[in-house]
Amino acid sequence: MKQNNLDGYDRFINDLTSYYSQFENTRGEITLFKEAYKKAIEQELPERENQRNFQIRDFTNSTGLNINLSFENLYCKQDEEKKLVVGTVSPNWDNGWRNISENGFVSEQISDFFYFAKQYIHRSYEINLIVAIAIVYGRACDFRGRELRQMQLPFSNEEYLEFTRSSLKDETTRTVRLVHYLKIINSLDPWVNKANYYYVRAIDLRNRNFFEEAITCLDNTVDIIIQYLKFKKKIPTLHRNIMIKDLQKEMGVNNKVCEDLERLYLLRCKFSAHPAQSKWWDFSEIYEDDIDNIFRSVQNVLVKFFQYENRNRNIEPNPENWTEWFCQNADVLFDAVWFHRIP
Repeated sequence: MKQNNLDGYDRFINDLTSYYSQFENTRGEITLFKEAYKKAIEQELPERENQRNFQIRDFTNSTGLNINLSFENLYCKQDEEKKLVVGTVSPNWDNGWRNISENGFVSEQISDFFYFAKQYIHRSYEINLIVAIAIVYGRACDFRGRELRQMQLPFSNEEYLEFTRSSLKDETTRTVRLVHYLKIINSLDPWVNKANYYYVRAIDLRNRNFFEEAITCLDNTVDIIIQYLKFKKKIPTLHRNIMIKDLQKEMGVNNKVCEDLERLYLLRCKFSAHPAQSKWWDFSEIYEDDIDNIFRSVQNVLVKFFQYENRNRNIEPNPENWTEWFCQNADVLFDAVWFHRIP
């Protein structure tokens, strides 16, 4: 994620060129990649603009959560087994790329990229709900359940309408709270997406009594928010305590929360990131109150983060035109879904 005078698509092409230049067997195909992506932007994506992909998945660990809601590109209801079934809408990007280039390898790579991009969009909407559930119910769900169905719109419109009609929002207090959070959570932004992943992971680990590991994930959540702030404000890397003060200044975090974040970092360094020097068997007993306070404070910071991103938004969560959205955010998608940033 880079800041310069290029738009997202130009940065994407630069990153793609750099990536394929690494490999001897792909260096000669870079011109073909550029031509094929130009064709995708100018012809293929605009032709698909009125087409959508509707995906239905069940959430793990959701039995007994009586949630019915409809919110923009996200729909949720209980099934007959009392678990949550979630429908999400994305652009129709995941197939039909065979002829985008005369070179079969180039076409295959582009097909894979758009598949992962569409998957990222679906998952982002699902993660919005997952983290809202974690905040409201203290439960960690996952989108990788047993059911996965997809349909193309408007070609399968009847099944889509049937699902969305049965997901009409109820007005329970908890559903109102869920919708409140859904209005400010934007997991299409990779910073938000990553922070949400580690927070939900921390909830899951705590609920299964893996307290040291939960502390590590909470610290990762805070670290991502600090990295985001550094990126947005161009702040140099400083000691964690100083960065927490920057967090307080920019996001309105109170003194008690800052103290808990400093305590979190200390416990992470002394117990979870490195082998403990003493009392390793007794961590959860000695620090039971600290752990509860730290969870509340990290949740507070996470919500402040959502609000801050909402006020300083770069990535539109529900665009009217997905082709334009892609051109603006292609480099962000490439960094989030492709393989060049993994070891």
